[in-house]
Order: sequence, then structure tokens, then C-alpha cells
Amino acid sequence: MRFHGTLILFITLLLFCLSGQPVCSGGVSYQSPMRLADGISVGSFNQIVNVGDTSEIMRLDSALADGRLHNVHSVLLYKDSVLVYEKYLCGKDERHGKKLGNVAHDVYTLHDMRSISKSVVAACIGIALQRGVLKSVYEPIGDFFGGLPKEKAKITIHDLLTMSSGLSWKEVGLYGHLLNDETKMNISFYPLSFILRKQQVHKPGTVWNYSAGNTQLLAAILKVRTGLDIDSFARKYLFAPLGIQQTEWIRLFWKSDPAAASGLRLTSRELLKLGVLFEQNGQYHNMQLIDKAWVDSCLTSHINRPDLSKLLLDNGGYGYQFWTYNYSRNNKWISIAEAKGNGGQSLFICRDLHFVLVVTAGNYGQSAYNDIPGKILKDYILPYVCQ
Repeated sequence: MRFHGTLILFITLLLFCLSGQPVCSGGVSYQSPMRLADGISVGSFNQIVNVGDTSEIMRLDSALADGRLHNVHSVLLYKDSVLVYEKYLCGKDERHGKKLGNVAHDVYTLHDMRSISKSVVAACIGIALQRGVLKSVYEPIGDFFGGLPKEKAKITIHDLLTMSSGLSWKEVGLYGHLLNDETKMNISFYPLSFILRKQQVHKPGTVWNYSAGNTQLLAAILKVRTGLDIDSFARKYLFAPLGIQQTEWIRLFWKSDPAAASGLRLTSRELLKLGVLFEQNGQYHNMQLIDKAWVDSCLTSHINRPDLSKLLLDNGGYGYQFWTYNYSRNNKWISIAEAKGNGGQSLFICRDLHFVLVVTAGNYGQSAYNDIPGKILKDYILPYVCQ
């Protein structure tokens, strides 16, 4: 009998391997998050008071398991200073465009952050301001890059942070397409020159236009003043104080500079730490790492975004490299900010209700699945965290 049981297990594992599907543990039942020596407090649903219907979030396990939420890799919910939900799944993944096949994701798996990298750059700009490296968000880029035409030289750090530089840029909706300016920038011999040669089509500060080029310029500005690439600056002044050790920041095609807008890779728990930092107004374990005023500036809308409903994206505003939303629940308006990345990477931060939600997924360049992180937020998490 023992032989037969072993044989059946072996055949099952062999079939999984032949099918290319990793073997995942878990199931659809709720389990409390793992307690690790990473500084994150963990607990369970019954520790949290003043919440709504737990049945909605309990249904999340089933929705993840049966594929209704396509190729989601992790979901973590941090509520009232405690990690209460943590789920990892198997699924197809990539490393900055290079296919990895099926991956059994877990608490130690590095994952593409894609454009969540932009929000990390914004955090680094805030730290640079605190340290006196930068004078003001209204410093013009002409102070950092010489030989610019008069109008381009007037573009400010604030304009770059709010995606309103006015430079021509085609990116949203063109991921994986040869006309995508981010792709052209990434493979350019001289990425900064590629960005700065772009035509000035709007007055700076007036029109929102999503641009990886704006973020790459922010990283270049930090390097001009500090001599550090964005990965080195972030590691020294942001990641180390948060206890984040397992990181990777992929460089542009010719290995010139880190891909500031899309190259960061973190584990889901390390991403959660960044969300907790912002949810707690720049504090982490009683250390004020970022000024509260900077957190406010990042998470508060400075400019309205155009209607992106055709791409299954909710309308709202834009802060400093963060997307902003207002949702109505139980006759209350709730402000939520999101660090968003291609493929379903989302870090939702809600200071009103004291929660952070992490979602990672592998739906890169597939606009049909753009709304999955939002569905998780609105259909499963908000009913739980709202009374």
C-alpha cells in the first residue's frame, strides 16, 4: 500500500512537470500569514475590529483558485498595522520581458514591479529634498541638463513628477508595440537625449501624459546631484532603513543606467513595507524616513487624468508618481492612492481606512486584464475594510 501511494504521488508530480505547471501548496481555505523575522506584524481576521463583512474577502480565495482573477501571483492585505491576508499562487511570469515560464510564487520570490518603480523614484526625490540635495520641486530641468531650448529648460521637477512635462510621448495602450516610446527609450544608445529631443507639445504643468521618460529624467537629476544611480540611492536611503535586502533593479538595454520607470524587482512583502511607510505618513517602526508633507504630496492629486475607461482603468487624478482615486462606500468618500505597474502590479494605500493592499500578477501587456487589481480592491477588500 505504501508503494502504491508513493507511485501515485510520483506519477502526479511527473504529470505536473510534463504539463509545465508548478506544484503549488495551499488551497482555498484561509490561513493566517506566516510570521517571519522581517519586521512585519502578522495576525488574523479575528484580531481586526471595526470591519465589515468577512465573507467577501473569504470568497477571494475561491476567486483566485478558480481563475476568475487571471494569473494573479500574490495578494497581501495589511490592515490596522497587521498583515491579515497573504496568498501566493502559481502562474506564468516574466523578468522585465524575458519569459520565465510557470513560477510557483512564494514569500521569497522576486517579482517585477514594472511602473511601481516610478513611485519608488518619487520617494527618493522626497528624501533628496529632505537631505538638501535638491532645493525645490520647482527647480527647472535646465539647471541639470545644459543646452535645452528655452521652453524645455523651464520644465520643473514638479512637472516630471505629475506626468505633465508637456513633452510628446506615446506609451499608454502601446505596451509591447514598436511605437511605444518607452521601448524606444530603453533600447536607445543615449536614453536621456532621446527624451530631451522630444517635441514640446503642451505648456508644462497643464496636460497629463503618462511617460517613462519623465521618471528617467527624475533619476538622472538625482544622479547629477548625488553621483548615485537610482538603485544605489534607493538602496542606501530607502531600502536599508526599511530592512529591504532582496532587491534587483534591471538596467536599460545598453546597461547604461537602471530602468528607473520599470526595472525594480521586489518580493511582495518588501513591496508591502513601502506601502506601510506611506500609509503611516512616512514613518516605519517609529522612524520618520520621509516627511509627512512629501507623503501628502505623493498621494494627493495634482492633476486630472484623461478618461482611460477603454483600457479598463478607473478615472481619477495623479499625485507624485501615484494614481489617485475617490470611491464612495456606505455614503462616505474614500481616498485611495495606487502605485501601478504593467501586468497587474498594484500597491493600494488608504490612509482613511488604514490599510495597504499588494497585488502582483503576470498579465504583462494584456489590457483585457487591467481591471483585475481594481476588482480585488472593490469587490473583495473594500466590503471587508468598510463598516
